[in-house]
Amino acid sequence: MIVFDCCEHVVDQVASVSETLLQHAAGVCVLATSREPLRALGEHVFPLPPLPSPPEDFNDGIASLLAYPAARLFGIRAASAGYRADLTDDDAPFVAEICTAIRRHTACYRTRPKPR
Repeated sequence: MIVFDCCEHVVDQVASVSETLLQHAAGVCVLATSREPLRALGEHVFPLPPLPSPPEDFNDGIASLLAYPAARLFGIRAASAGYRADLTDDDAPFVAEICTAIRRHTACYRTRPKPR
């Protein structure tokens, strides 16, 4: 299995490479993540909804914030990138704001037509 992640900025190139791999390498499986379909030959699209995230007016503590899957994922990704401190109540409004901004950004991607 070959995994291509976050392909939205190189959709055409990943589609081309994937088609070539699938045509010439027996037994290869390709998994690509993108905010838009690759439009590759043989592609199967599995749309996923955005993770539930805090409301724009969120103003509570970290325990309440971590009830939202988007905030939990933020914490996991921050830790994997090297952030070693625990998220605190002081961090909660900022993390909520980041989750909300990401949700708005991905909604924009889902509604924007692909340029030709």
